Amino acid sequence: MAQKLAGEPEDDHWLEVIGRSLAYMCLHSANMAERSLADKAGLLEALGLSRAESARILGTSYNSLTELMRVARNKKRPIRKNPNGRKAKSR
Repeated sequence: MAQKLAGEPEDDHWLEVIGRSLAYMCLHSANMAERSLADKAGLLEALGLSRAESARILGTSYNSLTELMRVARNKKRPIRKNPNGRKAKSR
C-alpha cells in the first residue's frame, strides 16, 4: 500500500477548504453581520486571505471589493487643505 506524501494536490485542496471554512466561521463569531463588506474583507485579509479569496467568501467580485475598500479608506482620511483654506487641486 503506497503512502500519500504531504503536499499532494488533493491534500492542498482540502487545506484550502478548511482555511476558507475557518475564515467564514471567524466572520460569524466576530459579530460582523451589520458591518460593511469592506470591514469584513479587512478582517479576512488580516487573517491572511487574499482579496480574491475574501471576495469569493463574501459573494462578490475582486474588482467590486477593491473599489469598496478604496471608498472606505478614503472616507476615513481627512480632506487636506491648502494653507490659504481652499481644497487641494486634483492632479
